[in-house]
Amino acid sequence: MVLETERLILRPWQMEDAGDLYEYARDPDVGPVAGWPPHQSLEESRQVIQNVFMVPECFALCLKETGRAVGTIQLKMKGHTDMTDRDDECELGYWLGKPLWGQGLMPEAVQEVLRHAFEDLGMRKVWCGYYDGNDQSKRVQEKCGFRYQWTTENVEVPLMQEIRRGHVNCIAREEWLENQERAVKVERMLTRQWWIMDILPVQVPASAQGQYSAVERYFLQLEQKSALYRKYAEILLKLNCYYDLEISFNAGDSWQKNPDPSTFRDHLIHLTGREYLRVLLDTQNVMMDLDAGDTWMTIYDPSPEILELLRKLAESEGLFIWKPENHQDSGVYYDS
Repeated sequence: MVLETERLILRPWQMEDAGDLYEYARDPDVGPVAGWPPHQSLEESRQVIQNVFMVPECFALCLKETGRAVGTIQLKMKGHTDMTDRDDECELGYWLGKPLWGQGLMPEAVQEVLRHAFEDLGMRKVWCGYYDGNDQSKRVQEKCGFRYQWTTENVEVPLMQEIRRGHVNCIAREEWLENQERAVKVERMLTRQWWIMDILPVQVPASAQGQYSAVERYFLQLEQKSALYRKYAEILLKLNCYYDLEISFNAGDSWQKNPDPSTFRDHLIHLTGREYLRVLLDTQNVMMDLDAGDTWMTIYDPSPEILELLRKLAESEGLFIWKPENHQDSGVYYDS
């Protein structure tokens, strides 16, 4: 079985992959956090391929660009996992070489393997876990729709001769299908007309881009940005009084309906890095996006009634709504 994503080929391991495996698996930042020690030799990597990886549903993650194996992803079936004893459930495991971290490759691979599990293998649930402190694995699971189930103390980690705390997540087929449907809806919304909620009342002309960039940098300083994002939080919480909201802080991968006001406000005020607030008014087919590096919020395809309500809410916070004249596939485009 060979699976494919935009950037990856997922195929069975081969003995010829031992060199690539050793290069990435010997890194002390890769294996120990997942529960296995760094590889000490090329021969050890060969033995792991032969005795561990050459089993059904274990795939080498290979870059399409180079063909090199840079990680592993596996579905562990009944009899090979302690998370379930059902024939229609399995456990997901994975790791990726450190030079490839931060590029979204692992979520890309996990999404394809989940499709394979639910569509090709007929799985009802897929389980996945991580040890305390493995925040990268935690984020991958959250981005791919897994939900927290339980935490277990004093988990034995035989290969490391350690005792750790383990966290278990799960995603059911129904949840995965719902996520797929939502993703299709989001992609459709991104092609529709949009408006901008902004600190400025109209679009800045191309001739003013230099000074606009300087002012934008000022508003994105920590103190000013927190104050601005507090205004967006107040607007969205007030909007939540009229409509149910589904929100995601990680680029639309995991969702929460009608969030707790205090938790939502605090998270939005401190939105940083690659975080990306996406808000759906599901029954109204309206979507709003706010990137951590922007001063504006994009509003996709609002009805006249919702647009009027948003105008009033924006006005109450000293913000404005206008329709851009120049735009591309999503968000705002300013000529440089």
